[in-house]
Amino acid sequence: TGAASATAVVTYTDGSTATVPLELTGWANRTPDFGNAVSLTTAYQLKAGSGKTDTKASLYETTIPLKAG
Repeated sequence: TGAASATAVVTYTDGSTATVPLELTGWANRTPDFGNAVSLTTAYQLKAGSGKTDTKASLYETTIPLKAG
């Protein structure tokens, strides 16, 4: 449920590569981190054996810097 930060390798069609940051907000966080944007938020969560909870969950989106051309 916490935020995650890592690096990814992008391979371009010309065969060159670049290492780029990949940072995503944790799904249970109420406020986006890293400049992420909310893609969607659920009204509740289903907890195994307990049913619905009042906790919302969100999916976040991010942009990855790519070279031009």
